[in-house]
Amino acid sequence: MAAVEGPGALPTGIAVDLGCGSSVQARYLAARGWAVTAVDSAPAAPAVARGGGEQQRPRPVEWRVAEVTEHRQVDPHGRLAGTVTLLLDNGCLHGVPAARRPR
Repeated sequence: MAAVEGPGALPTGIAVDLGCGSSVQARYLAARGWAVTAVDSAPAAPAVARGGGEQQRPRPVEWRVAEVTEHRQVDPHGRLAGTVTLLLDNGCLHGVPAARRPR
């Protein structure tokens, strides 16, 4: 929260939520003006997350089913490369085997 709210907060920008699950954090960021791409490898995650009332947010969340270690799945159009201000990983990459993390 300190990175998003308060005197030391980052200016709003582009955020990626890796392993978003139900996307509580993605919706939190979007409600504060961030452009958010929420990524999860579980196909059900975006469907569950979309139930959170998109119209209530100033910025829509872009939901993506993707393998987080495959950058072409996370960013298929190359729009995120070099533009992301905040990368949120709330317990995703540490569960990826070390051999797959370099991707």
